[in-house]
Amino acid sequence: MEIKPYLRRPQFYETDGMSIIWHGNYVRWMEEARTDFMDQLGFPYSRAVEAGIDFALTDISCKYRAMTRFGEELAITVFIRRLSPAKLELGYEMREASTGELKAEGTSGHFFYDRAKGRPVALKKALPEVYRPAGAEQRQVKITTEFIKLDALLKFEGLAGTGGEAKERIQDGEVLVNGETCTMRGRKIRPGDTVSLDGVTLKVV
Repeated sequence: MEIKPYLRRPQFYETDGMSIIWHGNYVRWMEEARTDFMDQLGFPYSRAVEAGIDFALTDISCKYRAMTRFGEELAITVFIRRLSPAKLELGYEMREASTGELKAEGTSGHFFYDRAKGRPVALKKALPEVYRPAGAEQRQVKITTEFIKLDALLKFEGLAGTGGEAKERIQDGEVLVNGETCTMRGRKIRPGDTVSLDGVTLKVV
C-alpha cells in the first residue's frame, strides 16, 4: 500500500514575531498528518473513537532542521517505526513540497486504551482490521547458511539498531516467529521461517 504525504500550507496566523512558523505548530501538523495516515490505511480515526479505542499519546518529539515561512507548502510523510500489539511508534518527515528541503522530523509514541474497560489493550485483538493493514509489509531474506540467529536477523534487516536493542525487544515479547511470540534471542531461524516485528514480516528463504 502506497501512503502519500500529507500536504499542509502554513497560514499567516501560524507565524511568530520572527515572521517564521511558530515551533508549536509542527506538533499540530504531525497530528493532522497522523489522522490522514489512518484515513489512507482505510480506517479513519473516527472509527477507532466510535469503537472506544484511543491511540493515547505517551511521548512526542520534534527536531527543527530549517525555518518554514508563510507561503511555503509542506509534504509530511508518516511511517511506522515500531508496531507491537501494545504499542505504536510513528516517525514524521516534514519537507518543503517543491524542493524537498527537510524542515523538521519527529516521532510520537502511543498505546491503545479501551475507554469502556479503563485499561490498555492489544490493538491486534481490539482492532485487528487496523493492525493487519498497518503491518502489511513483507520482505524475503535469503541466507546462505543453515540458519541465522534471531537477534542477528533483526539487526541485519535494520529492525534493531544494536544487538542490545534486539535482545531487549525479543525478551519483551515483541517478536513473533512463525506467528508465535518468541523470547529466545538465540533462536535459530531457518529457511521457511517467518519473523514479524514493527509491522514487518521477514520470510527467510
